[in-house]
Amino acid sequence: MKTVLHIGCERTGTTSLQQQVFNDFDSVLYLGRHGYRPRLLQYTSTGINISDGKERLNAVIKNADDEIDTVLYSHEAISASHLSEQKEIAKRYKRLFTDAEILITVRRQQDISVSRYFHRAVSGYEEDFKDY
Repeated sequence: MKTVLHIGCERTGTTSLQQQVFNDFDSVLYLGRHGYRPRLLQYTSTGINISDGKERLNAVIKNADDEIDTVLYSHEAISASHLSEQKEIAKRYKRLFTDAEILITVRRQQDISVSRYFHRAVSGYEEDFKDY
């Protein structure tokens, strides 16, 4: 069974993919924000236990339907955390998903700025785009 890790960078359509695309593939077991997302990596008093995460992931895969040929894990926190934490988060996921294919969604910087502005405007931000 193939494993795909989706790293949805901020404002690149990750939520739209999660809500409107990833659940529509019959042969894909989608583990993500708007679908079923097991807590694969859990914080404990001694840090993150990757072995426990691997056991939880393997249990999910083992219980998947026979028609499933791909497990897709999608979660914004992989790339949306504070910059100083991103390297550590990437290392954790690399240790958890040792043989996964990586899907990264990106967007042109100027499009991200426009998207952020409109996202804030919907939330009540009233300044002109030039001032933003």
